[in-house]
Amino acid sequence: MKTFLDMAALQAQVSREMPAEYEGSTQAYQDFNAVFINGNATSVQAQRVLTQLFMWCGFFQPEIPVDGENHVMPENLLVKAGTQQLCKQILQVLLVDPENLPKAEETYGD
Repeated sequence: MKTFLDMAALQAQVSREMPAEYEGSTQAYQDFNAVFINGNATSVQAQRVLTQLFMWCGFFQPEIPVDGENHVMPENLLVKAGTQQLCKQILQVLLVDPENLPKAEETYGD
């Protein structure tokens, strides 16, 4: 069973392997296309995409958004909470031991 520590180690490893200019690059396009469109992604491509999504959502940066005068900005706090909730939902799916899941018939995209 995977743990959050495994995911953090994975994020650290993949972050080291990601090019500095990954966002907006041809490699990012190829990775996201392979994961979401073609469905033929390698595990490294899938790891880079997952890491990039988590980075975009600020999941590994727990700071509270403030304005120039160090006041909490409620609207940005709500956005951050929502994006972090998305990451938590993804982790919830990834961290479940597959042996404890009920068998489901594949009906979508067969």
